[in-house]
Order: sequence, then C-alpha cells, then structure tokens
Amino acid sequence: MLSGDIASTDIRVLTAIADALGLPLTTVFVAAGTLSADEVAGVQSPTGHLTADQAADQLGLPADPQTRAVFKNLVETLRPKPGNDAG
Repeated sequence: MLSGDIASTDIRVLTAIADALGLPLTTVFVAAGTLSADEVAGVQSPTGHLTADQAADQLGLPADPQTRAVFKNLVETLRPKPGNDAG
C-alpha cells in the first residue's frame, strides 16, 4: 500500500493513516479516491436547500402521491420548529 501498488478504501485503514499523518480524514479520502474534492466541498459548504420532492427524487423514492405525502409528512415532523432550540 505504501508503494502505491495496493489501494485501500477501508475506513479503518484510512482513519489510521489520517491520524498517523495528522491529516484531515477528508484529505485522505480524496487522496484514496473514496471521495472527490467536489463531494467534500459540497458537504462542507452546502448550497441551498432541497424541497421534500427534490430530496425524494434524489433518494429514488417512487413518485406516486401516497409515497410522496408520507415522505413530506415525515420531513415536516423532523423539521425544527421556529423557537425550538432543542434540535
């Protein structure tokens, strides 16, 4: 692995490498090809918010009205309420 002949994407191995080298885990994930730099940037600095329908589409949920209604209700139940800091 150290010579570059063998790659590992095992999270335990990558975490140990990051710890040993004092590097952020995301840096090691990008170097190992587990994540792309764009994926890391997207997680670290998300842009905008998804609607419940957009999230359902990205999750691959069926587009039938009943499934979407259940999903939207779940999202609304989990969404923090204004003035409620106990998120």
